Amino acid sequence: MKFLIFLVFIQIEKIEEAKKLIEAGKINDGIILYKEALSEFSGAKKIEKAIDLLDIYIRYEKFREGLSLISELERKISKYSIFYPEIQYRKALIYENLGNYLEAQKIYEMIILKYRKSKVYDDVSKKVDRIFEILSQNFLAIVGPMNITYQEFEKHLEALPIYLRPSPSDTIAVRKTLENLIISKILYLEALNEKLDLKEDFRVTLEKEKEKILANLYLKKINEGIKVKEEEIKEYYLKHREDFKIPTRWDIRRIETKNENEAREIMKKIKRGEKFEELAKKFSLAPDAENGGFIPNFTEKSLPEEFIKYLKTMREGEIKGPIKLKNGNYAILKLEKIKRGEYRKLEEVKNQIENMILKERKEKFWEKWRKGMFEKYKVKIYFKK
Repeated sequence: MKFLIFLVFIQIEKIEEAKKLIEAGKINDGIILYKEALSEFSGAKKIEKAIDLLDIYIRYEKFREGLSLISELERKISKYSIFYPEIQYRKALIYENLGNYLEAQKIYEMIILKYRKSKVYDDVSKKVDRIFEILSQNFLAIVGPMNITYQEFEKHLEALPIYLRPSPSDTIAVRKTLENLIISKILYLEALNEKLDLKEDFRVTLEKEKEKILANLYLKKINEGIKVKEEEIKEYYLKHREDFKIPTRWDIRRIETKNENEAREIMKKIKRGEKFEELAKKFSLAPDAENGGFIPNFTEKSLPEEFIKYLKTMREGEIKGPIKLKNGNYAILKLEKIKRGEYRKLEEVKNQIENMILKERKEKFWEKWRKGMFEKYKVKIYFKK
């Protein structure tokens, strides 16, 4: 026991020596010595000395190191610890020094709401007023110890379904939406006053939401790591170029009749100079007759398919017929315009190809991942059909 007390005494002396080095301007050397001594402490004493180190970091504007130490402490202590509000207070001080007043304000508000008996409560109260003065021009509303900034309100609007977002010019609707957000804050504050955050229902719900959020974050992280290289997109494009071809299209007119003789009589009229579209309106049985038999963008997949072999050899303005159709009727065909097929450029289909490769790659990855994880966690399913 005496030996342990002796060791603690040595470490305290080392910390005092570290502080003297820091005061003498040898800041980095002093911090190194302080951290060495700190590693020998444990329990509450270690946290107390760590908080002292935090104050040194803040005093000498070593904010990155301070935030790193705070993260380490947050992992080790409970939110119900007497040290928790002191650590959070220093976190807010760092944010304030970095100019991140909104984050500082959130922490100060949390301390006021939840840690009224903490040592830092009075200082926090003053800080809240000070930051309020800095941010007041950005506030849309104040709800007790909380505030609603323009930025928060904009994010709230963005999160709403499009059909619920008020028009910026509709001031009544905008105010109503703001009031709904205020009510949400009031409900939160009232729930804290009723200590509902300590209830079992809240804890269970929080754990379930935590599961979903973390699962989705992991899913997002893995999916973001699955990428497609530029050369893979080019290689896919060259191998599947035909998939990105815009087919040849024809603008045509047709006249459809019941028998061949009638079709031949109409052909004679066309040769005598009568207009094709007028003859189509008068004699054609096809549904497009009233449009002068016009069919735009006819492709190889269009019907009637009997036209294709003729269209491939015809010139614009040329007329062919009679053509025997599968339904037993006869047709006269006129080619109005040819739109030659062409390959879409890589730049046009780049995103489409990338998404196709990504989809396939993700499906393969997650199928392999699923099998591996089922084995890793020894999954057993007792579901019965």
